[in-house]
Amino acid sequence: MLLALLLLAQAGDNPAVGDTVWLRRVITIPGGMSVRPRPIASNSVLEPLGPPEVASSGREITIRYPVVFWRPGVHRVEMPAVIIVRSDGFSDTLLAAIANVEIRSVLPPGAKQDSLAPAPPAEAVARSTPSPIPLTILLVLAVGALLPLHWWWRKRGEPVAAVKGAPGRGPQKSDIEAWVSAGELHAAADAYAQLLRERPAANDPAVQALIGRLHEARYGALGQDELLALCRDAARAVGG
Repeated sequence: MLLALLLLAQAGDNPAVGDTVWLRRVITIPGGMSVRPRPIASNSVLEPLGPPEVASSGREITIRYPVVFWRPGVHRVEMPAVIIVRSDGFSDTLLAAIANVEIRSVLPPGAKQDSLAPAPPAEAVARSTPSPIPLTILLVLAVGALLPLHWWWRKRGEPVAAVKGAPGRGPQKSDIEAWVSAGELHAAADAYAQLLRERPAANDPAVQALIGRLHEARYGALGQDELLALCRDAARAVGG
């Protein structure tokens, strides 16, 4: 098998340290064959930037390797071996080859690395010590805002019924009569039952029966007229 080998480096001006350099390897192979390139190994002056790229034009195959150099000068780069594969599965290996690449320095023209004065040392960065003062102020303000609110909540006043001087804590007869006038008969019946249970005559059988009827009327299916009559009986019992 006849193979023609051509090694090329990036065209144009010589690249500088840190530039992306494309190393090219051009080979000519018989028809019906394909290539499997291997990546370039990294070392102290060279670092690959990605896998090799393959392009074909007829029988000519171009393999490109993206690399970067970290030192100036002329570098001897070993191009990795290339595997050649025929259509019937038979493979052969094109041995590694050598390419010389010149890399420019990024330093000013005529300057030498050992002749440049080093930059003066940077000043030390002062370390800050967290202060507890902001947190303490925040806690004092929070406590100062919550204490009056807590005091107001504990001392917000007595129940309305106690202020009025009325016995008990439930609705009074005048309130219930207003509910009856407004048509709130179910609520009035329940309130009358509560008032009757607080009366001294609550143990009277007739009062107990009236309380039971009022309790049933709250959740029962009495009509408005029947419920109104029951509330009037309860009002008379409370008034008595």
